[in-house]
Amino acid sequence: MVEQNIFNKVKEWGINLGSCKLPRWESLPLIDLYMDQVLSLLETYLDIYSESTGGKTITSSIINNYVKLGIIPPPVKKKYSREHLAYLIMICVLKQVMPIAMIKFNIELQLKLSPLSEVFNQFCEMFERTTKQTLLSAYRDAKAYEGDAVEFLRKISIKSAVQANASKMISEKILSAFNDADKN
Repeated sequence: MVEQNIFNKVKEWGINLGSCKLPRWESLPLIDLYMDQVLSLLETYLDIYSESTGGKTITSSIINNYVKLGIIPPPVKKKYSREHLAYLIMICVLKQVMPIAMIKFNIELQLKLSPLSEVFNQFCEMFERTTKQTLLSAYRDAKAYEGDAVEFLRKISIKSAVQANASKMISEKILSAFNDADKN
């Protein structure tokens, strides 16, 4: 019974994650927002992370640190624009797997090619497409697996962690190569 509950919970979470949509640049508010409004909006946009982060994806002190570190531009008269929201959404997603310095460098690298609005929309599309592809792969593995459902979940859990690690290493190597090239 406990095992079936685990399986059902994972299945429900997968369905929710597969239907997750990040806002596009055009959907971000045109008016500037105060910190509490930004936090509320980010929690809505990134609610898929609420379980793993204990309900708080980001806090005002974290945002203030990002400003101090130059990762996001400072607010204007304590108000945050759609530019801030775009940065913060990308940062919140990427910080699950990358150190903040690499996130900053990665975003700066993308901004050399395209304006923030395009970088952000491409990021959102990539997030959704990659999430769906990963879930589809797990679903296909589950259908092909002939053992116990809980045994499969144990195996897919470690496989997913290893895949995330491999993807992280690839990204770090690429960013390191760009960083080295910038220094020369």
